[in-house]
Formats: sequence, structure tokens, C-alpha cells
Amino acid sequence: MATGGNLNDKLKLARELKARQELLKTKNDDDCDNFLSLPRFQRLAETCGVPALLPKTTDRVGIIGSGPAGLHMAYRLIKSGYTNVTLFEKEPELGGKSFTRGDIQGTPQEFGTCYTVPYKYQELRVIAQDIGNTQFLEVPVPERYIFENHTDTEAQMQFDWILNAKRSHFPFNVLPPWVAKLSFGWDVERYIRHNNELFSKSLDEVFAKTNKPFKQYLDENGFKDLTALISLANTVQGYGFVDDLPAFYGLWWNDAAIFQGFVATALHLVPEPASILRHGFTQYWEFLWDYLKNQGGVSLKTNCPIKSITRTADVVNLTDSTGQVHELDFVVLASNLKEAVDLLDVTADERETLDSLKIRSNLITTLFECDHTVDPVPLSSWTSTLEPANRMRLMTVRNSEKIFDPEDIVKQTKDFLISYQYNDVAREDTQEYREELARILLEDLNAAGFKNVKIHDQKVWPYFQRWDQDGLNRGMFTKLMGMQGSNRTFYAGASVLFESVQDCMTVNNILVNKIFCSHST
Repeated sequence: MATGGNLNDKLKLARELKARQELLKTKNDDDCDNFLSLPRFQRLAETCGVPALLPKTTDRVGIIGSGPAGLHMAYRLIKSGYTNVTLFEKEPELGGKSFTRGDIQGTPQEFGTCYTVPYKYQELRVIAQDIGNTQFLEVPVPERYIFENHTDTEAQMQFDWILNAKRSHFPFNVLPPWVAKLSFGWDVERYIRHNNELFSKSLDEVFAKTNKPFKQYLDENGFKDLTALISLANTVQGYGFVDDLPAFYGLWWNDAAIFQGFVATALHLVPEPASILRHGFTQYWEFLWDYLKNQGGVSLKTNCPIKSITRTADVVNLTDSTGQVHELDFVVLASNLKEAVDLLDVTADERETLDSLKIRSNLITTLFECDHTVDPVPLSSWTSTLEPANRMRLMTVRNSEKIFDPEDIVKQTKDFLISYQYNDVAREDTQEYREELARILLEDLNAAGFKNVKIHDQKVWPYFQRWDQDGLNRGMFTKLMGMQGSNRTFYAGASVLFESVQDCMTVNNILVNKIFCSHST
């Protein structure tokens, strides 16, 4: 009777996963270099062009955008000896979509970046050792209630819900539950090996093999029983519906680190494989900026939207909204790259590559209060919203207090929670759109049993700008990486690779290691 690998294999897998997680949680400062040595990042670095004109540490470098990508690029440049770096930010505050607001009880409420897992976010910890005053709270991957729809009152625990895919068919419907658990672990191990093998190839080979929607790719490669887990993780975080998301993006995000952390918790191999910042990501970025100021050689201009970028053989001129011209030697675009088409004196190659960034969605996060509930888990999700027909509906509610102060929460009369909605068709952030989103949210919260709901804050994030399958097939991804440094211009931020802090940092590290540190003073 085949159950997807024999029992000895599965027990060996459990021991291997435990050892991996324990190793990942004890990594040291050298890990960022080790991280970049992984085959997938070596293949990515191979696509990065090296311009004829290399920056020098004395050159004037401007960075447009002071979100995680912009701040991290400034950090890497200053650490590499650059002495004249300027950040230009159109908003009054830095941090971009990595935003925290404290509620009246003092709990940090994350509207963007939230949990981290070992290895995938290791550089955040390395930077924290430099800047100080930041505390990573080690936590389990949060438990989650799963409901079918907003009127459903019968919750399943997340792992039970995921295992239903196996328990519904032979032979697992006639075997003890633990067999399905170990078989799920075996599926994960196969996926990890498959993913690592795929990304050990050149990116051209990867794009050729992944020329299809993510769900179709999973089905055709024997990972159908993982679709539920992946679909939930993908859509709730604003990364698209697996039915039409290009497989490349789904496979890039759902890598070994994501799966190992989940399985280590689900199988009780390691108690705390995830972490969260005790005082929030906004404080983290503010401390990073304080650190950079103390190092010197860097400045930040907030409330400074850039209106045009002109480049000559000798300089780059940025003109801001007041008409002031800022003369630079190089510019790093760590902002919306599609919008950069309207700012730049674009070449034909730049226009083709940047203008072909067609897909952008909205991730909507809302802080609200309601009457206190006694749910024992920090997350609740509704699976009906994983279908495109239910876009903009309530997907998930997070109770951060249950993560930070689980003992104190029983004393409360009110809960302060974060909700998540997703729209795969990005819309302009207008008052009318916000009112529509709030109306839908209130309807779903009321249907789900939340009482006396009051909305405090709402963020409508323009999210996950990327190429569609046609753009990937035409080589736009590798073409952009090959253009790095041409016309004194570098491309960074979420649009280059993926909408995650770690991937933004990865692109920066490749640029700094391969180009900015190849200078002569």
C-alpha cells in the first residue's frame, strides 16, 4: 500500500526538519553571505549586468523611496564606504508599506511587514545588531482558525483543514490520522527538493519550465495536496490567487524556509520557528535611520516627490515638486518602477521593460476594535475569499495581543484587531473606494460574529507590482536585471523581484556586492 514514502523515510524527515530549524535559529552574522550563496540567488546574480561606468565611494548617489528597499540600500552603501547618499521620499514619513501603529493598549499593530522566519529574513537580525534597541520576539508560527465562509460557526484548526485533502481519499481515509500527517511532511520534503532543484537552474530554464499558472504547475508536478496551504499563504499576504498567478512568483515565494517553518510548528519539532518585532517595524526603520545619521554621509528629504529625472553622460538631475534640481552621479529607483516611466527620459529598452509591468493589486489592512472575544488563536481566515469572485471580502483577522501578551488578554473588554482584504485589480485610493471597502468589511465582520465594530485606521496598499506571464516569457525580468547601472540608473524595490522585505534586500545585496563594491576611489 503506497502512502507516499515509507515510515522510516518519514521519521528521518522529521529528524532532519528539527535539525534544520535548530540550525537556522542559531545562525550568526555571516549568514547573509551564506544566504546569497544559495543557488537561486547565484542564478539571480548572474543576470545582473555590470555597467561600463562603475560608481565610486565619493560619488553622489540618490535613492528614490525610503521604504525598506531604499533604507536598506542606504545602509549597504554607507557600510561600504559611500559618503554622499541622499534619500528622496514623497511621503512625510519613512518606512513605506512596512508600517506599525500602536493601539490604545500599547500593542504594536502591523499594517504591512509582520512575521519573519529563520534564514528568509536573517539580514533584519544582522542589521538589528548594528542599530540596537530592537527586540525580536520568538514565537510559534501562529495558530489559525479556518472557516468556510463568514456565517460558518464551525472552525477547523489550520493543520486539520490542510490535511483534509489527504484524509478525503484512499488510503488515508482508512488509516490512522498520524499517517496522513507524516505523508503531508513527505509531500513538503518533496516540494522543498523540487523547489531547490528548479532554482539551481538558470533563470531562463526556470521561466521555460514555469510557463503556466501556479495551481496548474502544482497539480502537474504532484503537489495537489499542498494547494490549500499555499493558496491560503499566497492570497492572504496579497500575492495573488493561485489559479492565475504565474508559477514563477508562487514558487519563488513558497520556498524551503516558508515550508520548513510551518512543518516544524505543525509537527511540534521546534516550538518557536518564527519571530515578530516586539515594538514594531516602524520603530525598526526609525532606529535604522538614526543609525545612518550617526554614521554620516547620508541625508533624507521627506515630502519631496520627484517630478522628473534627466540623465546625461556626466550627471543625473532630479527635479522635485518645488522645481529644485538635485544633481547626482547615480540614481537608485527604489519606488514604483512603472511610474518611473513618466519621470525618466526613457530609452526604448527602459520603456519596453518598465511599461510591461502590468499587474498591480491592492492589499487592504484595517485596524478596528470590537467587543472582546475568547478565541484561543491569534488568526482566523475564511476560505471562500481565496476565489477571485470574492475579491475585497474579509480574508483574515489577526489578534496581535494574543501573540505579545496572551496572559493579559483575558482581562480586556475590547479587542483591537487587524483585518486583511485583497483586490487583484488595483484601484486608485479614493474616498469612494475606501467607503466601499469599509462597507464590505463591516458586513463580513458582522456576519462572522464580531460585535460593536469600530474602524480606527485603514491602509489601501498598492501591492505586488509584477509582470504577467507574457512579460516573463518575453524576458522582461532578466532584461531589467541586465540593465542595472545603464544610464547611471539602478533598479531596486519590490517591482524588481518580489514584494517582500527580504527579496528587496537580496536585490540590494547583489547590486552592492557586484557593482557598488567594484569601485575605485
